[in-house]
Amino acid sequence: MRLDRCIITHREDGKIEPPCVDQQSGPGRTGGDTRLFVRAVFWIFRAGAKWHDLPRRSGKWHSVYRQFRDWGVEEIFKRIFNALAEEPDREMVMIPSW
Repeated sequence: MRLDRCIITHREDGKIEPPCVDQQSGPGRTGGDTRLFVRAVFWIFRAGAKWHDLPRRSGKWHSVYRQFRDWGVEEIFKRIFNALAEEPDREMVMIPSW
């Protein structure tokens, strides 16, 4: 599965960035590319793959996993969800046709 199938738009990226800015940096963190990290997480969940199967272009799998784990503990994903839910993009609305 190609990584670029889970593209984050610039509009979404703008909403994702603020909840991530105030995160605490742990030792050895360089504050990498947030979009690349989020794409890697999307890829893992869409592919149903194990962390060590992450494509190399996404970074070191263990580093991505550690950041994913830390973001869960720090509730950053919850803040991102809330930021995206404030102004939903209605481009992909599903309507049942019963």
